[in-house]
Amino acid sequence: MGELIMKNRCLQAVFIFALAFAVLMALGVPLALAASSMAYTISTEGERSECMIITITWVAASNGTVTGVQSAFEVHGYVWQIVWDPGTPAPTNLYDTTITDEDNCDILGGEGLNRYTIESQQAYPKAGSGGYGPRRVDSKITLWVANNSEDGATGEVKLYVIR
Repeated sequence: MGELIMKNRCLQAVFIFALAFAVLMALGVPLALAASSMAYTISTEGERSECMIITITWVAASNGTVTGVQSAFEVHGYVWQIVWDPGTPAPTNLYDTTITDEDNCDILGGEGLNRYTIESQQAYPKAGSGGYGPRRVDSKITLWVANNSEDGATGEVKLYVIR
């Protein structure tokens, strides 16, 4: 008799779980979101090159958000060029990127805003309200991606740094 009661309780628990799951799915409630990811890699141009290339690849979460991730290394040098390459699936048109140093300053001077999704783009850091030119960095950096709503969108940002 005890086994029969236990089996009935198990069946009731399974039924309640299945019913709750069905109601949540019918309401369109996401039960789990795939997380965003980001990776930093470093390479150089030639054996003795003073140019370091930092490539940051990112993938948006299933709801389109991208969580900023700080580099594991410090950057020491001048950022002189930035290249954006939207991936597949592409992010939302006119998505924004910001790269900050440890003082939370945008090392691109706003040049990472309003990126296109159909082609690669390049720019140079902007120094305040002045002109464009290399930007000194002596800290870890963090890439931030905003205004993307494309699930699983991917992209790549390359920073060309003169040491």
